[in-house]
This record gives sequence, C-alpha cells and structure tokens, in this order.
Amino acid sequence: MLDGTIGNSFFERFCDARELSNWEAGNSSISLQNFIRTREVNYEKFCSSYWPRFNAKLTKQLDSSRVFTEIMSHIKGGLRSGEDCDGRLNEDDYVKLSEGRVSTLSRHERVIVYDIFQDYEKMKRKEGEFDTADLVIDLHRRLQSERYEGDMMDFVYIDEVQDLTMRQIALFKHVCKNASEGFVFCGDTAQTIARGIDFRFEDIRSLFYNEFVLESKSATNDGKKEKGQISKCFQLSQNFRTHDGVLRLAQSVIDLVYHFFPSFVDILSPETSLIYGEAPIWLESENEDNAVVRIFGNNGSVGGQMVGFGAEQVILVRDDLAKNEILKYVGRQALVLTIVECKGLEFQDVFLYNFFGSSPLTNHWRVVYEYMKDEGSLDASWSSPSFNPVKHNILCSELKQLYVAITRTRQRLWICENVGEFSKPMFDYWKKRCLVQVRKLDDSLVQTVQVASSPEEWKSRGYKLLHQGNYLMATICFEKAKDTYGEKLAKAFGLRADADRLLGLNPEMASTNRRQAAEIFYSIGKAEHAAECFYILKEYQRAGQIYLEKCGESALERAAECFLLAGCYKTAAKVYARGNYFSKCLSVCTKGKLFDMGLQYIQYWKQHANADEIIRSSKDLNELKQKYLKSCAHHYHKADDKRKMMKYVQAFDSMSSIRTFLQSLDCLDELLLLEEEAGNFLEAANIAKSRGQLLREADLLGKGARFEEATLLILWFVFANSLWLGGSTGWPMKQFAEKEKLLTKAKSFAKKFSNQFYWLVCLEADILLNKPSNLFLMKQYLSASQRHKSTREDQISNNRVSTETLVYFWNFWRDTIMKIFEYLDHAEVQDASDFRRYGEFCLNYFGVRRQFFNDVNPVYLLLNSDAEWLRKLNVQRVLGNQNHFSLSLHQFISAARNYWRAELLFVGLQVLKKLEVFYNGSSDRNSFSSFSRSRSLIQIYEVASFLLNSKLLKNQHADKYLPLKVVQLSTRDFFNFIFPTDWRESLRENMISLRGTKISRDLLGDVIFEWIRSKNRLSYAETGKVALIILGSGQLNSELYGEILDRLQWNEAWKNFIGSLKEDRGSPISTTGHINESVGENRSSESTTASAAGYIKEPIVLKFHKALQDTYEANWRISPVCFLYLIERYLFLLSYSFEGYFFTTETTFVEWLIYQDGTPCSTSSSKATKQQSLENLLQFVIDMVHHFLYNPRQAKEWIKNSHLSEKKYHSLLVLRLVVIISLVHLNFGKGPDLLLNLLEEKNVKELLPREFYDTLHKAHTLNIDLNVLAEAFKSIRNPLIIVSVAGHCPKFGCQDAIFVDMKVNPCKDEILRVLFPKSGSSQGYTADSSGAAIYDEGKSTKVVPSSSSGSMSDQYLKTQNQNENDMPFNQSHFWETIEALKEVGEIEDQCTFMSYASKLRVYLGKCISLLNAAAEELRQKKPTDSEDNSFSRESISTLNEMKQLQTQLEPSELELESSISIVGALCEELHSRKSTLEPFLQQLFLQKDD
Repeated sequence: MLDGTIGNSFFERFCDARELSNWEAGNSSISLQNFIRTREVNYEKFCSSYWPRFNAKLTKQLDSSRVFTEIMSHIKGGLRSGEDCDGRLNEDDYVKLSEGRVSTLSRHERVIVYDIFQDYEKMKRKEGEFDTADLVIDLHRRLQSERYEGDMMDFVYIDEVQDLTMRQIALFKHVCKNASEGFVFCGDTAQTIARGIDFRFEDIRSLFYNEFVLESKSATNDGKKEKGQISKCFQLSQNFRTHDGVLRLAQSVIDLVYHFFPSFVDILSPETSLIYGEAPIWLESENEDNAVVRIFGNNGSVGGQMVGFGAEQVILVRDDLAKNEILKYVGRQALVLTIVECKGLEFQDVFLYNFFGSSPLTNHWRVVYEYMKDEGSLDASWSSPSFNPVKHNILCSELKQLYVAITRTRQRLWICENVGEFSKPMFDYWKKRCLVQVRKLDDSLVQTVQVASSPEEWKSRGYKLLHQGNYLMATICFEKAKDTYGEKLAKAFGLRADADRLLGLNPEMASTNRRQAAEIFYSIGKAEHAAECFYILKEYQRAGQIYLEKCGESALERAAECFLLAGCYKTAAKVYARGNYFSKCLSVCTKGKLFDMGLQYIQYWKQHANADEIIRSSKDLNELKQKYLKSCAHHYHKADDKRKMMKYVQAFDSMSSIRTFLQSLDCLDELLLLEEEAGNFLEAANIAKSRGQLLREADLLGKGARFEEATLLILWFVFANSLWLGGSTGWPMKQFAEKEKLLTKAKSFAKKFSNQFYWLVCLEADILLNKPSNLFLMKQYLSASQRHKSTREDQISNNRVSTETLVYFWNFWRDTIMKIFEYLDHAEVQDASDFRRYGEFCLNYFGVRRQFFNDVNPVYLLLNSDAEWLRKLNVQRVLGNQNHFSLSLHQFISAARNYWRAELLFVGLQVLKKLEVFYNGSSDRNSFSSFSRSRSLIQIYEVASFLLNSKLLKNQHADKYLPLKVVQLSTRDFFNFIFPTDWRESLRENMISLRGTKISRDLLGDVIFEWIRSKNRLSYAETGKVALIILGSGQLNSELYGEILDRLQWNEAWKNFIGSLKEDRGSPISTTGHINESVGENRSSESTTASAAGYIKEPIVLKFHKALQDTYEANWRISPVCFLYLIERYLFLLSYSFEGYFFTTETTFVEWLIYQDGTPCSTSSSKATKQQSLENLLQFVIDMVHHFLYNPRQAKEWIKNSHLSEKKYHSLLVLRLVVIISLVHLNFGKGPDLLLNLLEEKNVKELLPREFYDTLHKAHTLNIDLNVLAEAFKSIRNPLIIVSVAGHCPKFGCQDAIFVDMKVNPCKDEILRVLFPKSGSSQGYTADSSGAAIYDEGKSTKVVPSSSSGSMSDQYLKTQNQNENDMPFNQSHFWETIEALKEVGEIEDQCTFMSYASKLRVYLGKCISLLNAAAEELRQKKPTDSEDNSFSRESISTLNEMKQLQTQLEPSELELESSISIVGALCEELHSRKSTLEPFLQQLFLQKDD
C-alpha cells in the first residue's frame, strides 16, 4: 500500500502526515516513515497511554492484555469482522460471541470490553493515531473497489502465522490467486502469546476455504461459487532444537491446554527428539534464600570467582516489572528477558524465575489437581477446585506462556520459585509424571550454572537482541564483547526507542534522548539514523546536510525534503535537480518563488532529454512545464499582478489550457482580450455574455458573423434600457443618449443577414423610437412584436379609439398578463415548458437574462440594477460582482409578481375611468342607443369584476372605491335597458346577442343581489323584477336562489313559483343542440324535485297563476312594465303545445328562446290542467285586460305610482293589453267580443298606433282573423309567430306571420335567423311553398360581439375544413373574406364566424406561399437600393401580417376571447393595403393560373 499499489496512502487521512508529505515527498519520505513509527498504537502504548485513561470501574474487572486481544483479534480483526461494512463487529454481534463454545468471556464482560473499545477509538482519533487493525481494515475496504497494482506472487509461505489476525491473513488472497496450491501457513498455536492475537488453525482453515478457495472458484466461473478442497494440516513432530527431557515437560503443559481449553489450541501429536537430555531442574533454595541473590550476589556486582551467565544463558521472567526487579540483583552479569521478548530466540540454558509466584492466577493453579484426578495420578479424595471457564479463563494464556518459556532452551532448564504455595500444583503435577528433577541450590550447583562466553559469542548475541529491539540487553552483550561500536549502536537505538515511548508523556525528555541518540549515531557513522533523529527534532537543515554529505546519491530526495522544510528553497531545488526529481524541483521553485530558476531547469532538461536515465525517471516534460507555468501564474494572480501573470499564461502550450486556467481564476477580461486577439470572436462573445457586457457581446457576435444574434441582443438592450434605465418606472419607453446610434448598428447587422430581417428590424426600431402615432401602427406593435407589447394605457389614450377597441386591447393585454402569472406560478417547477414563451417575454421585459454556468442552476442577471421594479427587493439579497448584478429565481418571481399586480390594477382602473366617462357622456346624448349604453355597462362590469375578484390583486380600500362604484352603476341601470318600457326595444338583434352572453347573465345576477343583500324580504315590485330576470336569463346559481327564497317566506305563492323554476330544469332546447324529444308532448310540470324541496306539487303554470293573481289583488304594487312582461310569459306557458302549435309575438318568443339557452327548465302545457282550470286561468287574463282598458283612470294611477311617464307609457300599456287579448283570441278562441268592443272605445282608439288600429278596424265588420292580426302585429314591429312544436301544424297562408317549425329548426341560432332575415346579408332564411325554412348561404347577420363570448367548436371547424383545398381561390374571394372578417365584431353567431375563419385560413396559406416565392424572386432580380425597394418592404410587412393572422385563425387560438379582436384588427390592416397590393396580387394570381 505504501508503494501506491492501492491508490492513495492510508496515512493521508491524518493531518500531520499530509503536512509532512505535502510536497510530493513520496512513499520513501522520512516524514511519513517517522509518522508511522511514532503514531502506531501497539500493546505497550495501549497499556501506557490509553489504559490508565479508561473508566476505572471498567478496567478493574479486566486485564489490559485480554481487552487488547479482543479488540485486535475479534472486534477489528476476527473472522466475522469483514462482514460489517466498516470492518468492525457491532456491539450486538460481539456480545453474541459469548454464546460460542470457545468463549471465555461472559456477556457482561463483553459489554464492558465493547465500551472500552468505543472509548479507545474516540481517544485514538483525537490523538491522530492508528493501530495495525485500522490499516488492515482500510486495505480491505479499498481492495473491494480498487485493483491491486503490485507484483503478484505464485507461491506464498507464511511462518509464525499464529502471530497474525484473521483479517491480516485474508490480505494475502490479493497478492496470490493460486488458491489451490500456492499457500503454506506454518505456526504453533501453543505459542500464541503475541499481544492482541487470538489464534487457531481451525479459524485459518475456515477463512482460507471461504475467502481464498471459494472466491477463487467464483472468479473463474462467472460469479458462480463452486465447492473447493483444502489440504489437511501437516504436523512437524520431529524437534531438532532441544532434547527429549524438555519436550516431555513442554508436552505436559500442552496436555493441560488440551484438557481445559480444547477449542483454543490445535490438538497435535507430541513432538519427539533424537537428542537425549536430562530432565529440567526444579531448584529449591536452602533456608528459603532468593535463588537469584544466591547465584549473582546481593548487589549485582562481580565478586570473587563469580563468572555470571554467558551469552547462551538467559533468565526468563514474566513481565517488565519482574525484569526490573531482577536486574537490581543481577546487574549486567546475565541477560534478563521477558517471555514475550524471548519469543523467536533460543538459548543453551534457560533460568525460568518465579513464573508461578508472579502469576495472576495465584492459588487458582490448584485446578491442575482436577486434571491429575481425572488421569488417575491423584487420589480422588484429594481436595481440588472444579474448573470454571470464566473463573479460570487466564489459565490458557498462562499455560501458553509457560510452554514458550520451556521451549526456549536447547539443553538445560532451571525452574526457580519464591512462593511455593502457587507453584506447588504444577510441581506436584510434574513430579507425578517424573518430568523434573529437584535440586538444592548449593555452591556446587551455582558454579555449574555459570558458564563463561567468548567475546564473539557475546557479540553475536548482542546483534540478535539488537534486531529483536531489546537494546538494553544488547548493550550488555556488546559491553561483555568489548565491542564499542555495537555498544554505542545499541545505546543509540535504546535512546531513540525511549524517545518514541516518551513522545506523548514527556516531550522534553524525549527530545533530550533523541538528540543524544542522533549524536551517537553520527559519531559511529550511522548517518541516516542520525539524520532521521534530527529530522524528528525539526532540525531540518542539519538533517539535510547529513543526508547530502554522508548518505550518497540514494539519499538526495530525503536531503532535499529536509532543506525544503528548513526553508532553504534554493538548496532544495538544486538537490532535487541533481537527483532528477523534476516535479519536486519545480514545486520547490514555486514555493520559494524561484520562477526564473525553474524555467532554467525546464530548458536544461529539454536539452538533455535524450539521456536514457532522465527519460526513465521523469514525467512528461510538457506536463511538468504546464504545471509549473500555472503555479507561477497563480502566484502573480494572488499578488494582483495581472501583467506578470499573463506573461506566464501566454507561454502555455495551447489555447484550451489558457481558457481553462483563466476561467478557473475568473480572469475573464484577460481571457476575452486574448480570444479577440486570436480571432476567436464567438468565444470572446460568450465571455462578454458571462460578464454581462451586452454591447461588447453584440460587437463580438457581429465580428463572428452572427448578425441575427447581434441584432436581437442590441434590440433587447435598447428595449430594456428604454423601460428601466436610470431608475425608470417602465412603460412608456424613454429616450437615452445612445439609443439611435445603437439602433443604427442593429440595422447594419440585420442588413448583412437578410433583407426581410432588415425590414423587420426597421419596424422594431421605429417602435423603440416611439414613432408609432396611429392605431394602425399600434396594432402592428401589439401583434408583430408581442414580446415588447405595451403594459400601460398611455399609447391607447394618445389615439382616439372606440370603447370596443379599448376593451379588446384590455382583454388581450389582461389575458397575456394572466399567462405571465401562470408562468410565475410554475417558474420554480422543473418542467414549465407550457409557459416558456411567457417566461421569455417576462425576462426580456424586465431586462433580466438567464444564464447557465458550468451546467448548474441558472443565474438571473440584471441589465439595470437600479430599475424601479427592483427597489422593494432586499438589497442584501441581490448578489453583485462589480457592476454585474444577479438575483435568485425566487427574488425575480416575487418582484415580477408585485410589478404585474400593480400594472394590472393601474391599467384596469384607467380603463374603468374612461369607460365610466364614456357611459356618463352617452347618458346626456340621445344619439346613443340602448344597446351602446348597455354594452358600456357590461364592459364596465366586466373590468370592475375582474379587478374586485382577482386573487392576484391585493386591493386596498382606495383601490376598491372605483370598481365598487361602477359595479353599483351597472347594477342600477342595466335592468331597465334589458327590460325597457317599450317591450319592442328588446327585439333588437344586438340586444338579444348581448343578453345571451355569460357576462350579461352574471350582471343580472348581481342586480338581484344588490336588491336583496340589505333586505329581509322582497317587495312585490322587487319580486316581479326578480321573476322577470329569471325568465329573461334562465340562469341563476343555487346560492342566489336560496337567498331569494329566504326573502319570500312572507309570500307563499311567489315562493312556490320561484322554487319551481329553480328545481324543475328539463331543457327542451340548447344553443347548438336539438329540441328534446319531449317537446310537443303533453308534459306535466309536476316535479319530484319540487316535492322533495317542500314546494306544492302542482303544475308550474298554476303556481305562476297564483303568484300573478296575488300580485294583481295587491293593488298593483308592481310596475306595469314588469307585470305585463310576466303576463305575456304566463300566456306563453298556457299556449305552448296547445294542439301541437301556438301563436305568440316575436318579443315573447325571443324571451323564451333566451330563457331556454342551454339551461334546463320546464315548459308546461295547458293540457296538463283540466279544461275547467284552463277556463279559469284564461279568464284571469281577460278580466285583467278588461279592467285596465275600461278603467283608464286606474291605469294612469298605476303608471304614476310606478314612477313612469303617463304621457309616454299609457299608449304603450294600451297597445300591450290589446296584443295580449289578441293572442288569447288566436290561441284559445276567447275574447273576440271584448276585442271588437275595445276598438270602439274612444280612449283605446286614440291611444293605439294608427296603422295598427286601421288594420283591425277595417276588418271589424268582417272578421278579425289570423291574417288581420298578423298584419296588425307587423305594423307595430312585433310580428306574429306561428310555432309548430309537434310537427303536425296545419298550413297557414299568412304572409305577414313568421312560421317556426321546432322540428326543422332545432338550433337556437337557426331560429333567430328565421325570425330576423336580412335582405342582402350573408346568411338568412326564407320559406318555400311548404313553409319549411331554407338555409341561404352567402348572407350575414350582424350584432356587436361580446368579449366574453363562448369558445368555438373544434368539431365544427373540422367539418368546415373537409373540402377546404377544393375551394375556388381568386383575388375577389380573398378580399371578400377579409372585408367580412374585419367587421368580426358584428358577426353574431359562431357558425358564421367559424366558416369565414376556416376559409380565410386556407386562402392565407396559399397567399403566403405565393408571396414568399414572389418576394424571393424579386430580391434576386433587383438590388436592395432599387426603385421597387419600398414595394418590397410593403410586401414583407404584408407577409408578416398574413402569417400572424393565419396563426390567430388556428382553432386553439380562437378559443381565447382576445383573439377575435386581433383577427378583426389584422383584417382591417390588410384591407387598408388593398389599393397597394391589388396589382401585385393580380399578377401573382395570373402567374398561378398560368
């Protein structure tokens, strides 16, 4: 891993390691090597630095060695550790290990161990240290995702495998794939005494099978795991090191392990030896003297003939504490080692001292007696404790240490104990087996154990101990060998080891020891070790000097590293250059600001690039050069010296690298200049764009031949500045200094693109210069340049236009603004494609440009940061970069929403003011018709309702004043226009069309609401008006019906009638549908819904009768105008389907058609009542007529009480009553005498219209029949209507009556065409000899349109378009269609309008095709400055208008209310060009015909 075979080093995660090696010091870096040595947590550091800091309540229950072993071999290094994602067992899994048969720890103890482990990990991270398990876990993690790049092995032999954890062993599978025969693991589980290791060969077998064999099979079989085999364990039972006596003693220890801990050791055959030797000696001191003192003296000094131990003899003790105690007595007369230290070593003689006396088992060794009883070597009656795995868990480790100690000797083994009580069980055990001989420690034995060694033997032993890291004992050996060099070397290593150990405990002492070690190393020629010590002491310059002068060429890199850390950059660079470490040399030059020196080295290396040794050890010089130049440029960039920075940037190898570098530093101005100088105009334009330099961008686009883009950018710049420059509030556009100059430049760019585009830009420039001053150009502005359309009424007010045009423009503008609000509502949603064009308009209007940087979220850049619409934004939230400002999408949406709200309210109020002025002015001028004034009221109501009801507008009280005022004006006056005193006024076709609109019905609903909102009950007059509105519109919402009925609780008759109108809604007719099959049948008006609602269950005509009779008997508290309207509708109900046909007047029939318009209702038949009841119902009408005609004084009083003019209305009252009695006579044959007598009454005669009276009077002597009445009705402009309902109507030879067959004419619009035929019009109806209605195509009926008209039928358009391509096409047809549609405001029915729209769309398609071809031919034949240039411009403008008109005639566009007005405006513009275009079109049509 350190050589880079698995990516980056594990140690890069440690800050200190990164800092020490951040100059590419590499894996051989001395800083990294020293970091590893000083920051690794081994068992010694765990005990000294960590164990004392753990919770004492936890540590007192466990041994540090056991805890460290559990952490390293089970939690972080066990078989199951690799299964967890972080390479560590979680607490639950670890605690469950207590359930296994090999566990010696209880659940409680494992919980404590895991708590200590978690504290250990926290401390270790805080200290920036690591242990071997961390390194192994990291290797496994990275090897799962990264490929091992190091050398692969064919065969791997691993000795002393018992000293490795399972996760360490698992690493070998990555370096050798030969799982079948490539691995040999060798070890002895009985010698598993290494700290932190818990080992069994059975675990290795399991690991090898699952992670070596099976994974290898899976890799070679496409991921399918196959069973594999592993070889059996082979035992090396022949021992060549020691003799049979020692082996038998060692086997006795192993037997105990087998017995008590069968799962903790591999059961093997006993070892044998061909060498015979005496049994080990159990020493017993005389008089209980200390055996060590007896042998070596009391103070460790050499006295008399004492020789001491030789180089092949050793005293073994349990631990460092016992070792230090023995050294007090032994001094330097013998080697003293712990059992752990002696592992891997062997001696001729071993003196095992006080092993049992220092054992933590103390008297628990007595458990050995249990084994002796089991094997029969001890009497069963002998008292002995029973073995408890938890209580005696340390016994396994103790036995293994004892085994290691015994097997260290080749010849003699002496065992000596101070405490006989603890050692007695094992002594008895060995004595029973005759494995030891007991000797008294006397003088003769003392002389026997002392063996002298030669200097060479001492020297050899010294180096072995030195390599084992036992520097103190090595020093003793070198002293006895008289080897000064070895002595100093061992001493120096010892001082260095002490310094490492004291580093965190006593830094001052650690530095002192390390400096002493460095001086000793240097004095004996160990320069590298000396330099290393000085390096750790941070005496970098001295360390570097030693490496450079004493360590040869191989140490140049380390020398340079030291000079670098010392700040000697020039020396470091020279040393790196001397060793051909190019990259590091240049890095030092950069850090030391030795830029010229670096360039010199680069040039030198290039000149000598042919030398093989340089090529092999260097990276690509170009890459090195590029990296160095970047670092130089970075330096001067930080110093804000752009001139020097650019010197190095311009030396880069390629323009792409220059771009990348300067962009990364945001040096875009410098990059822009370079791109422009290099002729990369489009790249420079993109930079200017990112900098917000719009005009610079446009210039560069022009230089790059992107003329169209450059032109549009200038136009947008001019437009946005015209609106917002200098804190402007928006529309109207303002002038600024460079405006005309910029537009001239835009024209010059456009001319280079195409002539057509040039003329469009000229038109746009005229608009931006505020040249439009008439309605024609203003319409051009609205349709051709929608992205720049007006948002204020100023342009409209500057031109004298009709209210229709004003409202058309308002609706068109309002619809667009509402679409903008829809865009703003969806702008923060990813998929807002349906509103993209409105979003683009909104951004352009406000001078906001959306840009993307590095494919991340868009940035919204502001052209004018001081624009008025930005004033209310929190300034701190607008991000600025010098003069380049941006805002977030959320900020933009908020500001735009506030602006358009204010604009919508402002413009709406201005429109209302003008409409109010017009209406009030029309009230003073008799020249304005009722329709014009009604239409004005509807327009006022429509605009005001929008302003009051729109959820987008947060109206303040002051803002609501005008809308509320004009709404009250509308509700106050509208009723009298819809139901005039002269009921014949309602027959005007434009009024009928007006009443059919939704807005008219809404206004009538508000009229009712104004009457009832502040009252608890309705008067007779108000009730009559409410009934009249219901019967005259047919649509009220349920809520309003409920309010009305609540206020009619006092009048049961009217409540029942109004309630029936609400509940009984079966529709016999619709606008475009057919009459229901039920029409013509004798349907009862008995409604189940009415019954359910609690109303009286009886025919609706009877309820109507009771309501009218109640009103009549209340002394006529209702207006005669209203009452007679109701009487006529009452009579209509009685007449309907009375023999399959009936007679009525045109006014009443039209009222009924309006009532039936798409709203379900019921029309009852007189046959629903008995004949006697019909007589009574009719008699009520006859008596009412008789009463008022024969009592003129009461009639006049009624008129006066109703605040009507007696002079104007009395004659109308009389005429209306005579018409009513005439209809009674025609439909029911009643009242002929009354009619004849009335004609003789003077007061009647004088008040009737002359022609009407004469027509009736001349037939007086004969008979007043159908023809006479039809002629009379015609004379008063209220023709007689004969309505056939069931289709069995007899034929009448009456020329003055109008016949309507409800079966033949199922459509309301068709019926109206029958009622109002127009001679010379485009559409109409005549009657053939049979009386059937015949449709005559090519005529038109006209009425002023409503801006709230319904949507067009797509199905109808499809029908109209079936044979479009076969229609005759000539110039005459084209202009006829244009002329018809320019008056679109007067086309009444949708069928007619859609027919014309469909035809014109086809004509326009053909015209556009011809004009495109002709214009192209003209451009090719004649130069731009020719005489026909003006005509070319005219044709291009016409062509654009045609395209816009064709778009507006699409069915989807015609669904919008505002589109109809635009169609009319565009047709008017085309028609105004007729004289100019006719010669050209004629030539085109002739060419087409040819």
